[in-house]
Amino acid sequence: MPAWLNRFKMPRPIFAICIYYLITNLGYFSLIPILTIVLTTVKGFSLPEVATAMFTLSLAFRSGHFFTGPFVDSTNVKTCLVIGVFLTGLSFWTMAYVNTLPLLIACIILAGCGHSTNALASKSFVSNFGGKDGNSLIYFSTINVFVNAAAAVGSLLGSYLLASKLTSHIFQIVAAFYVVAGVIVLLMLQQAKNFERSLKRVEFWNGYRKVLSDQGYLKFLSFNFVGWFCYTQMFTALPYFASIRYGMDDKLGLLYMLNALMIILLQLPVSVYMNKLLPQGKETHQFFFAYLLFSLAFLIAGVYQSFIVLFLIIILFTLAEMLFTPLVDTMVCNYTKAGLNTTYFSVLGISKALGEGFGSYFGLRLLGFWVQRNQYSWFWLSLAVLVWVASLSLWLTVRSKCVPK
Repeated sequence: MPAWLNRFKMPRPIFAICIYYLITNLGYFSLIPILTIVLTTVKGFSLPEVATAMFTLSLAFRSGHFFTGPFVDSTNVKTCLVIGVFLTGLSFWTMAYVNTLPLLIACIILAGCGHSTNALASKSFVSNFGGKDGNSLIYFSTINVFVNAAAAVGSLLGSYLLASKLTSHIFQIVAAFYVVAGVIVLLMLQQAKNFERSLKRVEFWNGYRKVLSDQGYLKFLSFNFVGWFCYTQMFTALPYFASIRYGMDDKLGLLYMLNALMIILLQLPVSVYMNKLLPQGKETHQFFFAYLLFSLAFLIAGVYQSFIVLFLIIILFTLAEMLFTPLVDTMVCNYTKAGLNTTYFSVLGISKALGEGFGSYFGLRLLGFWVQRNQYSWFWLSLAVLVWVASLSLWLTVRSKCVPK
Protein backbone atom coordinates (compact mmCIF):
# COMPACT_ATOMS: atom_id res chain seq x y z
CA MET A 1 0.00 0.00 0.00
CA PRO A 2 1.37 3.48 -0.86
CA ALA A 3 2.73 5.42 2.12
CA TRP A 4 0.37 8.35 1.60
CA LEU A 5 -2.64 6.02 2.00
CA ASN A 6 -1.39 5.07 5.45
CA ARG A 7 -0.86 8.74 6.29
CA PHE A 8 -4.49 9.53 5.56
CA LYS A 9 -5.78 6.31 7.16
CA MET A 10 -7.18 5.03 3.88
CA PRO A 11 -6.85 1.25 3.51
CA ARG A 12 -6.60 -0.11 -0.01
CA PRO A 13 -10.22 -1.41 -0.18
CA ILE A 14 -11.53 2.02 0.87
CA PHE A 15 -9.28 3.68 -1.70
CA ALA A 16 -10.69 1.37 -4.38
CA ILE A 17 -14.23 2.37 -3.39
CA CYS A 18 -13.21 6.05 -3.54
CA ILE A 19 -11.86 5.63 -7.09
CA TYR A 20 -15.09 3.92 -8.07
CA TYR A 21 -17.06 6.89 -6.70
CA LEU A 22 -14.76 9.28 -8.56
CA ILE A 23 -15.29 7.69 -11.98
CA THR A 24 -19.05 7.08 -11.73
CA ASN A 25 -19.68 10.59 -10.45
CA LEU A 26 -17.65 12.10 -13.27
CA GLY A 27 -20.38 10.78 -15.53
CA TYR A 28 -23.25 11.51 -13.17
CA PHE A 29 -22.32 15.16 -12.60
CA SER A 30 -21.67 15.71 -16.29
CA LEU A 31 -25.35 15.05 -16.84
CA ILE A 32 -27.46 15.87 -13.78
CA PRO A 33 -26.81 19.66 -13.55
CA ILE A 34 -27.86 20.13 -17.19
CA LEU A 35 -30.41 17.32 -17.49
CA THR A 36 -33.45 19.61 -17.21
CA ILE A 37 -32.02 21.77 -20.00
CA VAL A 38 -31.13 18.79 -22.20
CA LEU A 39 -34.58 17.26 -21.85
CA THR A 40 -36.39 20.53 -22.62
CA THR A 41 -34.22 22.14 -25.31
CA VAL A 42 -32.57 19.14 -26.98
CA LYS A 43 -35.11 16.34 -26.67
CA GLY A 44 -38.20 18.57 -26.67
CA PHE A 45 -39.94 17.45 -23.49
CA SER A 46 -42.31 19.91 -21.78
CA LEU A 47 -41.56 21.27 -18.30
CA PRO A 48 -44.31 19.13 -16.64
CA GLU A 49 -42.85 16.05 -18.39
CA VAL A 50 -39.35 16.98 -17.21
CA ALA A 51 -40.65 17.48 -13.67
CA THR A 52 -42.14 13.98 -13.83
CA ALA A 53 -38.89 12.54 -15.21
CA MET A 54 -36.79 14.23 -12.50
CA PHE A 55 -39.15 12.98 -9.81
CA THR A 56 -38.87 9.46 -11.25
CA LEU A 57 -35.08 9.75 -11.39
CA SER A 58 -34.82 10.71 -7.72
CA LEU A 59 -37.31 8.04 -6.71
CA ALA A 60 -35.69 5.30 -8.80
CA PHE A 61 -32.12 6.14 -7.78
CA ARG A 62 -33.04 5.98 -4.10
CA SER A 63 -36.07 3.73 -3.62
CA GLY A 64 -34.47 1.10 -5.86
CA HIS A 65 -32.58 0.26 -2.67
CA PHE A 66 -35.72 -1.45 -1.40
CA PHE A 67 -35.74 -4.00 -4.20
CA THR A 68 -32.00 -4.49 -4.64
CA GLY A 69 -31.20 -4.79 -0.93
CA PRO A 70 -31.82 -8.57 -0.71
CA PHE A 71 -29.62 -9.12 -3.78
CA VAL A 72 -26.80 -7.10 -2.20
CA ASP A 73 -27.15 -8.99 1.08
CA SER A 74 -26.50 -12.30 -0.64
CA THR A 75 -23.79 -11.24 -3.13
CA ASN A 76 -20.24 -10.03 -2.60
CA VAL A 77 -19.37 -6.36 -3.04
CA LYS A 78 -17.28 -6.72 -6.18
CA THR A 79 -20.01 -8.56 -8.10
CA CYS A 80 -22.66 -6.03 -7.00
CA LEU A 81 -20.58 -3.06 -8.10
CA VAL A 82 -19.75 -4.53 -11.51
CA ILE A 83 -23.35 -5.51 -12.25
CA GLY A 84 -24.60 -2.16 -10.99
CA VAL A 85 -22.32 0.05 -13.06
CA PHE A 86 -22.88 -1.88 -16.29
CA LEU A 87 -26.68 -1.79 -15.84
CA THR A 88 -26.58 1.95 -15.10
CA GLY A 89 -24.29 2.66 -18.03
CA LEU A 90 -26.45 0.69 -20.46
CA SER A 91 -29.55 2.55 -19.26
CA PHE A 92 -27.95 5.98 -19.74
CA TRP A 93 -26.74 4.99 -23.21
CA THR A 94 -30.27 3.96 -24.18
CA MET A 95 -31.69 7.31 -23.03
CA ALA A 96 -29.97 8.97 -25.98
CA TYR A 97 -32.33 7.19 -28.36
CA VAL A 98 -35.71 7.57 -26.65
CA ASN A 99 -38.05 10.49 -27.28
CA THR A 100 -41.20 9.53 -25.40
CA LEU A 101 -41.83 9.95 -21.69
CA PRO A 102 -42.77 6.30 -20.95
CA LEU A 103 -39.55 4.99 -22.53
CA LEU A 104 -37.49 7.67 -20.77
CA ILE A 105 -39.02 6.69 -17.44
CA ALA A 106 -38.31 3.00 -18.15
CA CYS A 107 -34.63 3.81 -18.76
CA ILE A 108 -34.50 5.92 -15.61
CA ILE A 109 -35.95 3.07 -13.53
CA LEU A 110 -33.36 0.60 -14.86
CA ALA A 111 -30.57 3.11 -14.18
CA GLY A 112 -31.96 3.54 -10.69
CA CYS A 113 -31.79 -0.20 -10.03
CA GLY A 114 -28.15 -0.28 -11.11
CA HIS A 115 -27.29 2.82 -9.11
CA SER A 116 -29.06 1.46 -6.02
CA THR A 117 -27.08 -1.76 -6.23
CA ASN A 118 -23.84 0.25 -6.36
CA ALA A 119 -24.77 2.56 -3.51
CA LEU A 120 -25.93 -0.18 -1.15
CA ALA A 121 -22.93 -2.42 -1.78
CA SER A 122 -20.37 0.36 -1.33
CA LYS A 123 -22.01 1.99 1.70
CA SER A 124 -22.63 -1.30 3.44
CA PHE A 125 -19.00 -2.28 2.87
CA VAL A 126 -17.63 1.06 4.12
CA SER A 127 -19.99 1.01 7.10
CA ASN A 128 -18.85 -2.48 8.08
CA PHE A 129 -15.20 -1.60 7.52
CA GLY A 130 -15.44 1.67 9.44
CA GLY A 131 -17.46 0.11 12.23
CA LYS A 132 -14.56 -2.25 12.99
CA ASP A 133 -11.72 0.27 12.89
CA GLY A 134 -13.70 3.28 14.19
CA ASN A 135 -13.16 5.57 11.18
CA SER A 136 -16.65 5.68 9.63
CA LEU A 137 -16.97 9.48 9.65
CA ILE A 138 -13.51 9.92 8.12
CA TYR A 139 -14.21 7.35 5.39
CA PHE A 140 -17.59 8.80 4.45
CA SER A 141 -16.18 12.35 4.51
CA THR A 142 -13.28 11.22 2.30
CA ILE A 143 -15.73 9.64 -0.14
CA ASN A 144 -17.60 12.95 -0.20
CA VAL A 145 -14.34 14.66 -1.18
CA PHE A 146 -13.82 12.22 -4.09
CA VAL A 147 -17.43 12.67 -5.18
CA ASN A 148 -17.02 16.42 -5.28
CA ALA A 149 -13.70 16.22 -7.08
CA ALA A 150 -15.70 14.40 -9.75
CA ALA A 151 -18.46 17.01 -9.51
CA ALA A 152 -15.95 19.80 -10.17
CA VAL A 153 -14.72 18.21 -13.39
CA GLY A 154 -18.06 16.70 -14.37
CA SER A 155 -20.01 19.94 -14.11
CA LEU A 156 -17.42 21.71 -16.27
CA LEU A 157 -17.61 18.91 -18.82
CA GLY A 158 -21.39 19.11 -18.88
CA SER A 159 -21.33 22.88 -19.30
CA TYR A 160 -18.76 22.55 -22.10
CA LEU A 161 -20.93 20.03 -23.93
CA LEU A 162 -23.94 22.29 -23.48
CA ALA A 163 -22.13 25.39 -24.75
CA SER A 164 -20.54 23.46 -27.63
CA LYS A 165 -23.87 22.05 -28.83
CA LEU A 166 -22.62 18.53 -28.16
CA THR A 167 -25.37 17.57 -25.75
CA SER A 168 -26.66 14.93 -28.17
CA HIS A 169 -23.66 12.82 -27.08
CA ILE A 170 -23.94 13.41 -23.34
CA PHE A 171 -25.75 10.14 -22.57
CA GLN A 172 -23.14 8.04 -24.38
CA ILE A 173 -20.34 9.86 -22.55
CA VAL A 174 -21.99 9.22 -19.19
CA ALA A 175 -22.41 5.54 -20.08
CA ALA A 176 -18.70 5.32 -20.93
CA PHE A 177 -17.73 6.57 -17.46
CA TYR A 178 -19.81 3.84 -15.85
CA VAL A 179 -18.23 1.15 -18.02
CA VAL A 180 -14.75 2.42 -17.11
CA ALA A 181 -15.73 2.33 -13.43
CA GLY A 182 -16.75 -1.32 -13.82
CA VAL A 183 -13.39 -2.21 -15.31
CA ILE A 184 -11.56 -0.36 -12.53
CA VAL A 185 -13.53 -2.22 -9.85
CA LEU A 186 -12.60 -5.53 -11.48
CA LEU A 187 -8.93 -4.58 -11.46
CA MET A 188 -8.58 -2.78 -8.13
CA LEU A 189 -11.02 -4.11 -5.57
CA GLN A 190 -9.68 -7.08 -3.70
CA GLN A 191 -11.98 -8.71 -1.23
CA ALA A 192 -11.03 -7.64 2.29
CA LYS A 193 -12.16 -10.82 4.01
CA ASN A 194 -11.65 -9.51 7.52
CA PHE A 195 -14.05 -6.65 6.87
CA GLU A 196 -16.43 -8.13 4.30
CA ARG A 197 -19.88 -8.70 5.72
CA SER A 198 -20.98 -12.31 6.00
CA LEU A 199 -23.29 -13.37 3.21
CA LYS A 200 -26.58 -14.64 4.52
CA ARG A 201 -29.89 -16.01 3.43
CA VAL A 202 -32.20 -13.12 2.56
CA GLU A 203 -35.10 -12.44 4.93
CA PHE A 204 -36.79 -9.73 2.90
CA TRP A 205 -39.90 -8.65 4.82
CA ASN A 206 -38.65 -9.61 8.25
CA GLY A 207 -35.64 -7.33 7.92
CA TYR A 208 -37.71 -4.35 6.81
CA ARG A 209 -40.22 -4.96 9.58
CA LYS A 210 -37.45 -4.80 12.19
CA VAL A 211 -36.03 -1.57 10.76
CA LEU A 212 -39.42 0.13 10.50
CA SER A 213 -40.14 -0.72 14.15
CA ASP A 214 -37.07 1.31 15.20
CA GLN A 215 -38.79 4.52 16.37
CA GLY A 216 -35.57 6.48 16.81
CA TYR A 217 -34.53 5.66 13.26
CA LEU A 218 -37.90 6.76 11.89
CA LYS A 219 -37.47 10.14 13.62
CA PHE A 220 -34.04 10.44 12.06
CA LEU A 221 -35.52 9.77 8.60
CA SER A 222 -37.68 12.90 8.88
CA PHE A 223 -34.51 14.97 9.23
CA ASN A 224 -33.06 13.15 6.24
CA PHE A 225 -36.14 13.94 4.12
CA VAL A 226 -35.98 17.71 4.76
CA GLY A 227 -32.26 17.87 4.03
CA TRP A 228 -32.55 16.15 0.64
CA PHE A 229 -35.59 18.25 -0.27
CA CYS A 230 -33.38 21.33 0.13
CA TYR A 231 -30.26 19.83 -1.43
CA THR A 232 -31.93 18.74 -4.67
CA GLN A 233 -32.89 22.35 -5.52
CA MET A 234 -29.22 22.96 -6.36
CA PHE A 235 -29.35 20.42 -9.21
CA THR A 236 -32.90 20.83 -10.51
CA ALA A 237 -34.47 24.24 -9.86
CA LEU A 238 -31.25 26.28 -9.72
CA PRO A 239 -29.88 25.40 -13.20
CA TYR A 240 -33.28 25.86 -14.84
CA PHE A 241 -33.72 29.16 -13.00
CA ALA A 242 -30.28 30.39 -14.10
CA SER A 243 -31.04 29.38 -17.68
CA ILE A 244 -34.41 31.09 -18.09
CA ARG A 245 -33.68 34.09 -15.84
CA TYR A 246 -30.16 34.99 -16.96
CA GLY A 247 -29.54 32.90 -20.10
CA MET A 248 -26.13 31.83 -18.80
CA ASP A 249 -26.21 28.10 -19.43
CA ASP A 250 -22.49 28.07 -20.20
CA LYS A 251 -21.66 29.54 -16.76
CA LEU A 252 -23.37 26.81 -14.73
CA GLY A 253 -20.14 24.81 -14.58
CA LEU A 254 -18.50 27.61 -12.60
CA LEU A 255 -21.18 27.37 -9.93
CA TYR A 256 -20.80 23.63 -9.51
CA MET A 257 -17.02 23.81 -9.67
CA LEU A 258 -17.12 26.25 -6.72
CA ASN A 259 -19.34 23.80 -4.84
CA ALA A 260 -16.97 20.91 -5.51
CA LEU A 261 -13.75 22.78 -4.73
CA MET A 262 -15.10 23.98 -1.40
CA ILE A 263 -15.93 20.42 -0.40
CA ILE A 264 -12.55 19.11 -1.57
CA LEU A 265 -10.75 21.71 0.56
CA LEU A 266 -13.06 22.00 3.56
CA GLN A 267 -15.05 18.77 4.02
CA LEU A 268 -12.61 16.95 6.29
CA PRO A 269 -11.77 20.01 8.47
CA VAL A 270 -15.48 20.82 8.86
CA SER A 271 -16.34 17.21 9.78
CA VAL A 272 -13.55 17.01 12.34
CA TYR A 273 -14.51 20.39 13.84
CA MET A 274 -18.22 19.52 14.12
CA ASN A 275 -17.34 16.16 15.63
CA LYS A 276 -15.45 17.98 18.39
CA LEU A 277 -17.99 20.81 18.76
CA LEU A 278 -21.10 18.66 19.25
CA PRO A 279 -21.04 16.18 22.14
CA GLN A 280 -22.42 12.66 21.88
CA GLY A 281 -26.20 12.77 21.56
CA LYS A 282 -26.36 16.28 20.06
CA GLU A 283 -25.84 15.35 16.41
CA THR A 284 -29.35 16.55 15.57
CA HIS A 285 -28.22 20.14 16.05
CA GLN A 286 -25.96 19.77 13.02
CA PHE A 287 -29.04 19.15 10.87
CA PHE A 288 -30.57 22.42 12.04
CA PHE A 289 -27.35 24.28 11.22
CA ALA A 290 -27.62 22.86 7.70
CA TYR A 291 -31.30 23.83 7.39
CA LEU A 292 -30.45 27.36 8.50
CA LEU A 293 -27.86 27.67 5.74
CA PHE A 294 -30.22 26.25 3.11
CA SER A 295 -32.99 28.67 4.06
CA LEU A 296 -30.56 31.59 4.13
CA ALA A 297 -29.49 30.72 0.58
CA PHE A 298 -33.14 30.66 -0.55
CA LEU A 299 -33.82 33.97 1.18
CA ILE A 300 -30.84 35.72 -0.43
CA ALA A 301 -31.81 34.34 -3.86
CA GLY A 302 -35.26 35.85 -3.41
CA VAL A 303 -34.08 39.24 -2.17
CA TYR A 304 -31.11 39.84 -4.50
CA GLN A 305 -31.66 39.00 -8.16
CA SER A 306 -28.41 38.65 -10.12
CA PHE A 307 -26.25 35.87 -11.52
CA ILE A 308 -23.33 36.97 -9.30
CA VAL A 309 -25.46 36.41 -6.20
CA LEU A 310 -25.82 32.78 -7.27
CA PHE A 311 -22.18 32.27 -6.29
CA LEU A 312 -23.01 33.35 -2.72
CA ILE A 313 -25.98 30.99 -2.78
CA ILE A 314 -23.71 28.12 -3.85
CA ILE A 315 -21.33 28.90 -0.97
CA LEU A 316 -24.20 28.64 1.54
CA PHE A 317 -25.54 25.51 -0.17
CA THR A 318 -22.08 23.93 0.03
CA LEU A 319 -21.61 24.67 3.71
CA ALA A 320 -25.00 23.10 4.38
CA GLU A 321 -24.05 20.08 2.27
CA MET A 322 -20.80 19.58 4.18
CA LEU A 323 -22.73 19.51 7.45
CA PHE A 324 -25.53 17.30 6.21
CA THR A 325 -24.35 14.55 3.82
CA PRO A 326 -21.55 12.78 5.79
CA LEU A 327 -23.59 12.96 9.00
CA VAL A 328 -26.47 11.03 7.43
CA ASP A 329 -24.39 7.97 6.53
CA THR A 330 -22.48 8.10 9.82
CA MET A 331 -25.67 8.14 11.91
CA VAL A 332 -27.03 5.15 10.01
CA CYS A 333 -23.90 3.28 11.12
CA ASN A 334 -24.91 4.07 14.72
CA TYR A 335 -28.42 2.72 14.23
CA THR A 336 -27.68 -0.50 12.34
CA LYS A 337 -28.12 -3.83 14.09
CA ALA A 338 -26.33 -7.06 13.34
CA GLY A 339 -27.41 -8.61 10.05
CA LEU A 340 -29.47 -5.56 9.03
CA ASN A 341 -26.76 -3.22 7.78
CA THR A 342 -27.91 -3.17 4.16
CA THR A 343 -31.59 -3.00 5.14
CA TYR A 344 -31.03 0.16 7.18
CA PHE A 345 -29.32 1.77 4.20
CA SER A 346 -32.18 0.57 1.97
CA VAL A 347 -34.74 2.41 4.09
CA LEU A 348 -32.46 5.45 4.17
CA GLY A 349 -32.44 5.36 0.36
CA ILE A 350 -36.24 5.41 0.28
CA SER A 351 -36.31 8.44 2.59
CA LYS A 352 -33.71 10.15 0.41
CA ALA A 353 -35.72 9.29 -2.71
CA LEU A 354 -38.84 10.86 -1.28
CA GLY A 355 -36.92 13.97 -0.23
CA GLU A 356 -35.15 14.42 -3.56
CA GLY A 357 -38.12 13.29 -5.65
CA PHE A 358 -40.65 15.53 -3.94
CA GLY A 359 -38.08 18.34 -3.85
CA SER A 360 -37.33 18.15 -7.58
CA TYR A 361 -40.95 17.76 -8.67
CA PHE A 362 -42.39 20.34 -6.30
CA GLY A 363 -39.49 22.74 -6.89
CA LEU A 364 -39.81 22.69 -10.68
CA ARG A 365 -43.60 22.99 -10.60
CA LEU A 366 -43.41 25.84 -8.08
CA LEU A 367 -40.78 27.55 -10.22
CA GLY A 368 -42.99 27.20 -13.29
CA PHE A 369 -45.91 28.71 -11.34
CA TRP A 370 -43.96 31.84 -10.41
CA VAL A 371 -42.24 32.14 -13.82
CA GLN A 372 -45.64 32.33 -15.51
CA ARG A 373 -46.38 35.32 -13.28
CA ASN A 374 -42.91 36.83 -13.84
CA GLN A 375 -42.26 36.70 -10.09
CA TYR A 376 -38.93 34.89 -9.90
CA SER A 377 -38.07 36.05 -6.39
CA TRP A 378 -41.21 34.55 -4.89
CA PHE A 379 -40.05 31.08 -5.85
CA TRP A 380 -37.02 31.31 -3.56
CA LEU A 381 -38.93 33.10 -0.80
CA SER A 382 -41.56 30.34 -0.87
CA LEU A 383 -38.85 27.70 -0.44
CA ALA A 384 -37.33 29.63 2.48
CA VAL A 385 -40.70 29.73 4.25
CA LEU A 386 -41.22 26.00 3.66
CA VAL A 387 -37.83 25.17 5.20
CA TRP A 388 -38.53 27.37 8.23
CA VAL A 389 -41.90 25.69 8.80
CA ALA A 390 -40.42 22.20 8.39
CA SER A 391 -37.52 22.98 10.74
CA LEU A 392 -39.83 24.39 13.39
CA SER A 393 -42.08 21.34 13.13
CA LEU A 394 -39.13 19.00 13.57
CA TRP A 395 -37.82 21.01 16.50
CA LEU A 396 -41.18 20.86 18.26
CA THR A 397 -41.99 17.22 17.56
CA VAL A 398 -38.53 15.66 17.86
CA ARG A 399 -37.09 17.33 20.92
CA SER A 400 -35.68 14.15 22.34
CA LYS A 401 -32.37 12.73 21.19
CA CYS A 402 -32.43 11.55 17.58
CA VAL A 403 -29.68 9.04 18.21
CA PRO A 404 -29.75 5.45 19.37
CA LYS A 405 -29.54 4.88 23.09
